[in-house]
Amino acid sequence: MHCKLEKVNELTVLIIIFCHCVVSKDHVNSSDDNSIGSFKDEFIGIKAEAFQVVNTDTEKETIQTDAKYQALLERILSIEKQLQTCQHKNAAMEDRIRTIEDNKYDSERGLNRPLRATTQVAFHARLKNDLTSIGTNQPIVFDDVTLNNGNAYNSGDGIFITPVAGVYVFALSIMVYHEHHIKITLASTEGAIGDIYVDDGQFTFNSASNVFIARLNKGVHVWAKKTGPNGNFLHGGFSTISGFLLF
Repeated sequence: MHCKLEKVNELTVLIIIFCHCVVSKDHVNSSDDNSIGSFKDEFIGIKAEAFQVVNTDTEKETIQTDAKYQALLERILSIEKQLQTCQHKNAAMEDRIRTIEDNKYDSERGLNRPLRATTQVAFHARLKNDLTSIGTNQPIVFDDVTLNNGNAYNSGDGIFITPVAGVYVFALSIMVYHEHHIKITLASTEGAIGDIYVDDGQFTFNSASNVFIARLNKGVHVWAKKTGPNGNFLHGGFSTISGFLLF
């Protein structure tokens, strides 16, 4: 486009020089004058046509430029969308990598970091009625079950059987009347997990609670039982047991 404008400008200069030279001649007759005027008109017409060609080409180039710009803009938007998708996938992959690294076996420290438990195991039960005349090593059957995810607790015999190997949390709470005391042990087929003791305090009702954490294999039986010679009464409704799989 710039070359065309330069040529038009050169043509304009030539017209001006030509007109100046012709008009400055001393001997110009009428016929020559008519020819000169006609020649000037022809040059002016050529200049006008040249400008028209330049303007037409400029409009075409503008339209083509706009089309190219629009196509380029669409490509940029498409690349941005692809980049955002890649960023989301990368973030998800980083989360998965962190999870794998957190749960892998650390051989240097000797720590086993197992995956989060996928098996849902949890139970809660209480004594429906008062329990009296309790013999030594007698199992305590918490017969009123309010939660039993995984169906691992049996309200008929008071035994919880671990469905999978893992770390379990148990909570035991008992209540006795005044001047009664008792010791309850949370037992298992892999050995005692812990004890809870309530003494004969000065209040009308006395209670005690404890929480136990144990790593147990699959198929281990867990239950509460009275241990020791003393104590023969548990308050119904307020004596409870619960447990769940931690991981």
